Formats: sequence, C-alpha cells, structure tokens
Amino acid sequence: MCAMLRILSLVAFFALLTACRQTKQSSPRTAPMAAAPAAAAPTPVVVIPQPAPPQPAVPVTPPPAGAHYRVAKTDTAKSIAVRLYGDERYAEDILNLNKDAIRQARGLKPGMIITLPAARTRGTIVRP
Repeated sequence: MCAMLRILSLVAFFALLTACRQTKQSSPRTAPMAAAPAAAAPTPVVVIPQPAPPQPAVPVTPPPAGAHYRVAKTDTAKSIAVRLYGDERYAEDILNLNKDAIRQARGLKPGMIITLPAARTRGTIVRP
C-alpha cells in the first residue's frame, strides 16, 4: 500500500513538472527592452498625506456637583471624565467619590449609578 502511494505521488509530481515545462516553452519569448534614456523616464510622484488640522476643543459644560450618572456598557472612569468634563484628570475624582460603591461591585458595572464630582475652578491645583 505504501509503495503504491509513493508511485502515485511520483507520477503526479512528474505530470506537474512536464506541464510546467510545456507552458514555459509555449510562452513567446520577448526581446530584452532597449535601455531608454534617463530623461525620458517619468519620475514617480509620492503623495504624503498631511495630518488633519487640530479641531478646536468643544466647550464642555460640566454637570452640577452631586449629579448622578448611569454607567453604560463600555464606560470607564476616564471615558466618563472626558465626555462630561472634557478632561481625563477628573477620572480620579470620580473614582474617589464613588470608592465604596465601586469596591462593593468590584469595578464600574453597566447600570451602576455613580455620583459626579463638582467641576474644578481655574487655578485649582490638581496634583501637588
């Protein structure tokens, strides 16, 4: 049985090899191209995309102190802070204000209602 498989695979290999040789022989051979003068060759054009101009910051009206927010499926403290306050540094305040509820639930869960911190005034030191 094993010898029969070897013979069949060799036959298939030689059939492929001869078919490949026949296609090479039947294809017309082309003469090598004459060297064209360097001035006549077109130069390739490379287009480098320019980065989009920065968009002006959308003014965000922060929620009032003590407002509540229902956590969505894909929300994180950072995404909530950016969406509601326009600044990711509020994420730490959100987590600190809701520390006990988040600890009990072992993280922010969809449907959880959290309390939002008051917005900082200008000049307030965020981190020492």
